[in-house]
Amino acid sequence: LNPIDFVDFGKVKRVRGTAVSCRIPPSSAARVAHSVKGVMHRLLPDVWIHTDVHSSSGKKRKSGDVGGCGPSPGLSVNLTATTTEGV
Repeated sequence: LNPIDFVDFGKVKRVRGTAVSCRIPPSSAARVAHSVKGVMHRLLPDVWIHTDVHSSSGKKRKSGDVGGCGPSPGLSVNLTATTTEGV
């Protein structure tokens, strides 16, 4: 492994991400992904945001959680950027 030097990290060339919703309507994750893409496309052309939806109608597990979610509804957006320097 080579050490990372954050003094010169270059320009952002690619953004990837995931919008995850849990126990809320699937359209919420789609709306957030669409909004994020709209903002990011103003800055650079290579943006992909995937949506991942978990609902409460899933099968109960041994731990008691349903559909891969906790007891509360929520929404999350995770973004990763790649630069021209590879950082």
